[in-house]
Amino acid sequence: MIFSRGDNMWLRYFCGSCLAVASIIYCRTVTAVDTNLMIRGNILDAGCIVTGSDDNGVIEVSFGDININKVGTPETERLVNLKVSCDNSVQERKTLQMYVHPTSYGILTSVGQNVLETSLPGLGIALTVGTDAKPVNLNTWTPVPGMSSKNDTWTRSVKIQARLVTPSKSQLQAGKFKATADIIMNYQ
Repeated sequence: MIFSRGDNMWLRYFCGSCLAVASIIYCRTVTAVDTNLMIRGNILDAGCIVTGSDDNGVIEVSFGDININKVGTPETERLVNLKVSCDNSVQERKTLQMYVHPTSYGILTSVGQNVLETSLPGLGIALTVGTDAKPVNLNTWTPVPGMSSKNDTWTRSVKIQARLVTPSKSQLQAGKFKATADIIMNYQ
């Protein structure tokens, strides 16, 4: 088809109309809307990594074979050596704290809040720390003696005493036992 000059006018009108209709169909009206913005986060103190003295992440304590009559005596006590490495950004005047959470059998509360219950009914493991044997109450933050951040000479070593205990030797039966717990350390 050949368009003349007059037809060119018609073509312009037709194309312009098509563009106008297309823009009406595809354009939306923009309106302002109020909405809430929620921002969340968690600011943490310097963290610590706890391992065995050999840098192993799993710390195993073996009691070996124990005479049932020795349960509760110093002969059933084992030393647990922990290596604690903390972030260098620890603020001054903070104290190293320990949180021990039983992950298998809970707390043997009939003996104390610091006693891990074991798989053997009536047998627990009492946890203490420091030279004065301060109880490490489970599911509670406990200060680690002599480990404040202002002390530049700390050895980064924590020793926990673990002693077999029972509420009643007469009811305790012989057998194998186990218990597990998570240990978290942080400056607070």
